[in-house]
Formats: sequence, structure tokens, C-alpha cells
Amino acid sequence: MRPLFAKSPAVVKRSINESELLWAARRGGMSSAGQVVTNDSANQLMAVWRCRHLIADMVAGCPIDEFTRTGADRTPVLDMSPFVADPSQFVDASSWRYQLIMAAVSTGNGVAYGVSYDERGLVQQAEVVPVGEWSCSQSGFLAPPVWKIGNRVVDSDRIVHLPAFGPAPGSVLGMNPIQHARTTIGLGMAVRQFGANWYEGGGHPTTALVTDQPIDNDDAAAAKERFREATLNDHIVALGNGWELKSVQVSPDDALFLAATNATGVDICGYHGIHPTMLGYAPPAGGTITYQNGEQRMLDMLVTTLQWWFARVERCITGQIQPGRYVKINLDALLRSDAITRWKIHDLRLRHGSTSVNRILNLEDEEGIGPDGDLFVWPPSGVSPTDLPAEGGAQ
Repeated sequence: MRPLFAKSPAVVKRSINESELLWAARRGGMSSAGQVVTNDSANQLMAVWRCRHLIADMVAGCPIDEFTRTGADRTPVLDMSPFVADPSQFVDASSWRYQLIMAAVSTGNGVAYGVSYDERGLVQQAEVVPVGEWSCSQSGFLAPPVWKIGNRVVDSDRIVHLPAFGPAPGSVLGMNPIQHARTTIGLGMAVRQFGANWYEGGGHPTTALVTDQPIDNDDAAAAKERFREATLNDHIVALGNGWELKSVQVSPDDALFLAATNATGVDICGYHGIHPTMLGYAPPAGGTITYQNGEQRMLDMLVTTLQWWFARVERCITGQIQPGRYVKINLDALLRSDAITRWKIHDLRLRHGSTSVNRILNLEDEEGIGPDGDLFVWPPSGVSPTDLPAEGGAQ
């Protein structure tokens, strides 16, 4: 039997099961999925944008502190280096770090160009170079890198470089996630385009007239028109010998392409090292994680995804300030617990002599209580003076 409405390749294409499309691409039969994947086009896929923005925003949004170290002691620096406090002529420090990290997580490399220096030759300000406007090449793995901005070779000492996902062996550059995830990203773009075309074309015929007799296109068009006229003002139609009426239905889940969208979202999260539940995607069977509270959820994100981003950003900035100083990103903003837990921790630290009342109030953005608030409890609560080691020797 031949369905009357199978008249164009578009109908045949839309009849493909989207799960088959998904798994065919994963096997490598449709490696590009017919999509051109670039940094900009990849951002149009929500999973890619959310992964990139989540990493860049969480790392750049944390406060950053500068210290000096003497032996085992570290001392906070009040006069922060210009490159730490104000690294750009045009945006604030947090936005500058967001630009650099977003470029790194998108293409594997964040690059900034130094525009001002102090008398010691230390960079004071550097502007992040847009993706696509810089290039770097090496003639061999032992050769120094040659940096270009546009078509102009620039001094490598003026380059501030944040590599991600690497660097690859024999190169100073980080690996480009677009190249490695091109098939997965292209698949997500293809599913989205497939769904848009599906709805743009009216989905699919809800009813099909089928006959066991051979007919040509003119016969099919005439049968379709007569059926439409017969049912225009009536819900009942009489069919002759050899004709059969079939309803064509699609489930809501299939119509929204939820399975393919979720599967590509899970894969894209995997490329970025993010657990899919952080972005609302359903993990594969057996991959569900239940968190008791938001702090545990954020701690998992910190350990599995963000900690090496923090380390890379710290090394990148530390390498541009005067020797003897270094920067640390303050993670308290990410790991801020609920009020009850936080004050229990404050109480324990206060009783054990590791903090003071004024320090606690400062962390809570409250006014201190005067000089008495700077005192530490000593001996610690529950410890008698006789339990403490003798001065100048072991206990």
C-alpha cells in the first residue's frame, strides 16, 4: 500500500525516529550532523552556553585576595597590585576575569595583551583579545611560540595566557573543546534544527489515505482534495473499495525531542566536567546524585569541576605580579552554609581559640564590639593550663 501524502522528501525526513538519529550520530555515521560548529554557533545551544557561563561566572565572581609569604606565615596585602585590583581600562576586575575565563572555557585559551606596565616591567593592565583575533604557532615542540594579534607579530612577554584543557604535549596552547566535542555539539544543533523544521512544516499529516492500487501524483492530489472537501463540514466520510483511512500520531515527548535534547545536554556537560543535574539534565540510569543541602551540592561542584579552574586563574595572575606575592581566590562565597550551621562553626572556632568575636562579626558584615572583641579565648574551652605545652619546649 502507498500512503497518499508521501509526496516529498521533507515528509520522509520528518518520519525518521529522533532516537535513531541520535544514536546514528553517536556511532560516527553522522559525525558532523550536517552542521557547521563554531564558537559562536555553539553558543546558540543552551547546554553549551550554560556550561560556559556557569564556570566563568562562578570563578570570576569570587573575591580574590593578595598575600605575601614569609616561611609558613602569610600576610594579606592591603595595597593590592594594579593587575589584581584593576586589570583593564574598560571593565572592572571581576568582568575582566569573566572575559578571560569565558574565552578559555570556549576555545581552550584565554589571551590578554598587556597595554600598560610599571617601571619594573610588571604588567598593570591587559585587555582580553577577542576569540579569532589572535593566533599562536610553533615550528616544533622545542621552538618558542610566535604570537600574533591580527597579522602582526607581538612580543610574547606582553601576552597573558590562560590555557585550559591542557596544554597539549609539545604545545603551549590548551586543547580546543570545540574540536573534540564537534560531533556532540553538531548533533544538538541538528536536533534543534530538525525540530524547528518539523514544526515549521506543520509537523506531519495527522491523517493518511492509503490504497493498494497504483496511483500517480495527479491521482494522489485529486484523492486528497476530494477527501478534504468531503470532510469540510462533516466528520463522516465514505470510502470506496481499496481505500483505507489511517491516523498518524506523535507523542508529546517525541514532538518536543526531549530525549535527544537531554542526551546531548548530558554529553556536553561531560565535556565541561559538570554533573548534568547542575544544569537540570537527567543523568543516565544509575547516575543520580542526591544532595542533603545546597552546600553539599556546591562542594561537589567545587571538587569535580571548579578547583582546577581556580588554580589555573591563580597561577595566571600570580605570574604577572611582583615576586614574593601571590593571589588566592576566596571560596567562602561558594561554600556559604545556612545560618545555623555557620554560627555553630563560629562558636566552635571561638571556643577553641582560633578566631575572635570581631573577626566573626566582620565575616558576617556586622560592626565589631571594640578592643575586647579582638581577644582570643585562651586557654581553649575545656583545656586547663596544665594541659598546655610548657613555653619553649614540648609538653
